[in-house]
Amino acid sequence: MPLVGVQLGAPPTPATRQASVVRAPFARPPPPLALHVEPGRGRLLLRSALPGLLPLRLLGQAGWTKTERCNVDEGYIQPVMRHVRETMPYWNRSAGADHLIPHPMHYVDGYYTETSRAAMNGSSYLVTVGDVRPAPYGSHFRFYRDIVLPSSTHLLNSYYVNPLDYVDEDGHPLREPRGAADPRRKTQAVPTGVEIFQPSPHEAGAWRRRPSFRSLASKLVGGRGIDRDRRTTLAIFRGGVGTATDGERYALGIRSLFFPSDGNASTPPFSSAIHPGFSSLPGFDIAEQSENDDYACRLARSKFGLAPPGYTLDTTRIYEYLAFGVVPVFIGSGPTAGQVMPFANDVDWSSFSISIPRDRAHETPHILAQVSDDEYERLRRKVWEVGRMVVLEGREGNVWKLIARQLCRMKRLGIAAGPEIVNN
Repeated sequence: MPLVGVQLGAPPTPATRQASVVRAPFARPPPPLALHVEPGRGRLLLRSALPGLLPLRLLGQAGWTKTERCNVDEGYIQPVMRHVRETMPYWNRSAGADHLIPHPMHYVDGYYTETSRAAMNGSSYLVTVGDVRPAPYGSHFRFYRDIVLPSSTHLLNSYYVNPLDYVDEDGHPLREPRGAADPRRKTQAVPTGVEIFQPSPHEAGAWRRRPSFRSLASKLVGGRGIDRDRRTTLAIFRGGVGTATDGERYALGIRSLFFPSDGNASTPPFSSAIHPGFSSLPGFDIAEQSENDDYACRLARSKFGLAPPGYTLDTTRIYEYLAFGVVPVFIGSGPTAGQVMPFANDVDWSSFSISIPRDRAHETPHILAQVSDDEYERLRRKVWEVGRMVVLEGREGNVWKLIARQLCRMKRLGIAAGPEIVNN
């Protein structure tokens, strides 16, 4: 969860209580506000010399594989929480109410036993999935206790693709990616791993390009967008279809509409209906996977991004869409389906997205075709504005501020401990 700025280390022991410090390039909160990691060898945004005075504390944990039990309850989380209660002075003062615990996986704390959950659930959780549907779907999300954050994506946070090497400052696609986006960089340079997205130089080392006749002509006539192109793909999607045993548990069956089906429900896309799939339609760029640089180029040239659910309502594609100025299309997901979006109190997701209910999923091509040019441009501008705020935020610290605002609201409702957070 890079937006939180936490890098988790080994399970904590009394000898490893102190937290080391990493300077977060994307967050600069006001000096009176700080986070404190306890215990463990986590690396966090900030650290105070007076941890007892801090308004909240982030309890970092080591990660584990969700498909393996690996004795995570008795062998890890219960001893950790026992150590926190018995040796740390802070948890017991509020029964954990002024602590934050990250739970970024699909089912939040639902992977643990009731005993483990009872040891943790006095705190607030930082989650990537918010679901207010009736049980069993929304069983693990606590609307007034948990804070939903954008999830990391492989493209942005592991491969470190910089969207501003593919689109200009207004979110329009570049005719050619900037030098740092040249695919050959993979064999000639090591990605920095820095998640501050600023445009790379137009001319970059071995990939320096000669100016084209078109760009020279544009300069002569004073054209503003000399390298600007237009988005030619109507809709894009990259992702799988689950397995034959999933049934509608995966994506509510919606993704089966995207790919051609021969009616054999035991083979992908696991549909009993015969249809050519959205992928056969002009303007629809749909596949299970793409090479990273190719996917980035395709995102930059796409108008709409399809966002069906997976095993949960959340999909990380939303944040790739926002980063590249692609209008999200929620299909059976999103706010109208019961999904709690990140920073929903401050960001009006309905103002820059399209929502299609599950029972109209098959109408998606028709619905998108009916969007006028003016309406699309309005959506696109808003997407780019929000994307710059919560994904490509540079050094502004917007994500931190939005988290702090939500913590303040929780405090005013009397459901989160700690003094009021200043400068919210």
